[in-house]
Amino acid sequence: MIIANKELLFQNQQKEARAAELAIANEELLFQNQEKENRVIELAFQNSEKEKRAAELAIANIELAFQNEKKEKRAAELIILNQELTYQNEVKDKFAFELKQAYKKIKKADEYLKEHTESLEQMMYMTSHSKETCSQYPGPNRYYR
Repeated sequence: MIIANKELLFQNQQKEARAAELAIANEELLFQNQEKENRVIELAFQNSEKEKRAAELAIANIELAFQNEKKEKRAAELIILNQELTYQNEVKDKFAFELKQAYKKIKKADEYLKEHTESLEQMMYMTSHSKETCSQYPGPNRYYR
């Protein structure tokens, strides 16, 4: 019986040691469960923040799509305006060329008129001086009177 008592005592000590180990393990599990609950709360908060951010980004995407549409319309307007300006420049260049041509013609006509005027002035001078000479000397110069 002493051996049996010693055996029971040993088993009780083993059970107590095991119970102490289980109590420590239990506390560890409680701590881990608390940590998991805290993490769950933290993840729920993060998910909530992500959902808010996703909603903000969805609104921003809609705004960007609207702005892109406006930019595309403006780009189309600018293309049309650019084409119009190109056409106007072509017309302006053509008109400038025509003006240069007209200026050359006017300049040429002016030179011709100057030459013609000088010739007429010479003829008038010659005529006026010929009449004076003709009135002084009768004869074959009578045609200049």
